[in-house]
Amino acid sequence: MTVTKRILLLLAIFFLFSAFIGGSYFYVYHVYLSEENIELLKEKAEIANVEAREFASNNDNEACVEYIILKINQCASNIIECQAINNIAFRACLNNSEKTPGFCDEVPSSEDFWESGFWRDDQCEKYNFESDICQYVIGTIQEYCHNTQ
Repeated sequence: MTVTKRILLLLAIFFLFSAFIGGSYFYVYHVYLSEENIELLKEKAEIANVEAREFASNNDNEACVEYIILKINQCASNIIECQAINNIAFRACLNNSEKTPGFCDEVPSSEDFWESGFWRDDQCEKYNFESDICQYVIGTIQEYCHNTQ
């Protein structure tokens, strides 16, 4: 391949990459995060929060984990939005549910990366939670356990 062809190829790749980045920026900041969408997301989060508190009033921490896994597994599209909304709901559920004896025993700090990683893997397996976001959701348990003790 000649030097000219290499330069043209690199320029084409650069322009395609720039177009992708620019298009992504435009979509996220001008479409997805528009005022209407932000208000809709707030409404969805508030509804999920109320439902989670309602569920928590008659259940314990362990039931909240099962509840949120069920909710996330029902997400058909926009997994990022679903994850954010359900994580808010999960926190509300844990904070308002009855304390499960032993629920926070042996939960490592999220700052202990090595132990934390193994523990999260074990929890994902324990709950048979195969979603890509299991680690993130299970991390909420760590935050809860280390902020409430």
